[in-house]
Amino acid sequence: MASGAGERPELRIEFVAAHAGRRATCEGGGHAGAAAGGAQVGARARYVGRLSGRRMVYGDPPWPFLELTDFSERPDGAIEERIWCDEANLFFDDE
Repeated sequence: MASGAGERPELRIEFVAAHAGRRATCEGGGHAGAAAGGAQVGARARYVGRLSGRRMVYGDPPWPFLELTDFSERPDGAIEERIWCDEANLFFDDE
């Protein structure tokens, strides 16, 4: 059921044992914030690492994300130790 005005969407964290430790690539897109003149800038980021097994499901309809850590590849300047990757942007390296 959709959240009403002023309500926070549901968020839950699950553990998916079958994903824990698997190598995966996250190739996501989004906006990088305001550019000159207030325009939004598109961005893509590629992270390669291991899945922790944690899965976050947010909102209604449910929007699933998988936690990626232990990076062997990440964007220049990225300092995050873990990220949440939209499942639609995640590819298992062993498939």
